[in-house]
Amino acid sequence: MVAVGGAHHIEGGGKILRGVLRFRQWQIAAFLIYLGLADRDFEAFSWKSIRWGPIMRSDLFIGMMSGTSADGIDVAALRTDGIAITELGPATTFAMRAELRCAIRRASGNAIAPRELIEAVTAEHVLAAKTFLSMHSISTSDVRAVGLHGQTILHRPSEGISVQIGDAVKLAAAISVDVVDQFRIQDVEAGGQGAPIAPIFHAALMRDGPLPSAIVNIGGIANVTWFDGTRIVAYDAGLGNARLDDWMRDRAGLDFDEDGKHAVKGKVHETILETALAHEYYSRMPPKSLDRDELSVSNIDRLSVEDGAATLAAISAEAIVRSQQFLPRQPERWIVVGGGRRNPAIMRRLRMKLGNVVDAEAVGLDGDAVEAHLIAYLTARKLAELPSTFPQTTGVVSPVVCGILNLAAKKAL
Repeated sequence: MVAVGGAHHIEGGGKILRGVLRFRQWQIAAFLIYLGLADRDFEAFSWKSIRWGPIMRSDLFIGMMSGTSADGIDVAALRTDGIAITELGPATTFAMRAELRCAIRRASGNAIAPRELIEAVTAEHVLAAKTFLSMHSISTSDVRAVGLHGQTILHRPSEGISVQIGDAVKLAAAISVDVVDQFRIQDVEAGGQGAPIAPIFHAALMRDGPLPSAIVNIGGIANVTWFDGTRIVAYDAGLGNARLDDWMRDRAGLDFDEDGKHAVKGKVHETILETALAHEYYSRMPPKSLDRDELSVSNIDRLSVEDGAATLAAISAEAIVRSQQFLPRQPERWIVVGGGRRNPAIMRRLRMKLGNVVDAEAVGLDGDAVEAHLIAYLTARKLAELPSTFPQTTGVVSPVVCGILNLAAKKAL
């Protein structure tokens, strides 16, 4: 562990020596802020603002993510020391069984899940982890740790609640690898929103490109991360795919609107669109986060399948467009990741109103794997005792190291 004192008294050095040391401190401050070890600007920088952790080599981590849409488990490998990303490794999505998706939807909105549902979600993650390791010929002995996000069934930070289900202890025992889980609760308990948790990873992905840039993740919820090299602005913009997926299941018996086939044929109902976006959430200043069931869309049931899909897609896109009011300046480009990038109705509206909008693949990313890579990255930061959430991303009072480490039995002896 590296330890640095907060105050330094120089005896007998004179003005020149003090000036040299002060200049070196500014250089080091800039370097630490660049690496993400300090989140203050230069004027506010002090040694006490640094979160030091054990120096790690670039190790292999596995991330597992099941989003609010509950359509599958994304698994991805990542090499990192918790700061720099050495390699974005392979990724695979494992579809969730239909009966399990239904059980998750029934449990959504409850603070306590049935034991049998937790066991089923855990078993699904165990199978996905073992299959992934086998598919990609990865030995468990080469994996430093696995990150388990778990399935969110309730997120109400105003009540101090964020519930993700999945048994990390059983997963660690089943695959003989340490598992980190519960990436949100420490932030919520410290007064933060517990979301979004992606900004520090998004910033690492954008660091070498044109700045400022923004990453828009359109999963069940749509979230935005804006980064200019030193500052991060982040928030949940609004509904992503969750309501549209629900609509397709309820009205067409489909899991989702594949390639936006229904939305592109429909007509947007402008009154429903504007009524939905009049909700106070959309004008609320960040940091802010959403539960998938927090925002409703009135009067949509009277629309056809196609018009409903078009209107819901427009709500998702327009929430992102209007959220640009919260950004310090316009990004050079908007990088869209997540399932929403495959919906032409959403992407067309974004491109028409935001300008330089590209999908993840245009910048060399796997748009389906970003969230799983994120969980792997946050796992590395937990082991390095580096913070993952910050005042400007979740509203927490001070930076928080997120996650709980669960040792595999072989390592607990």
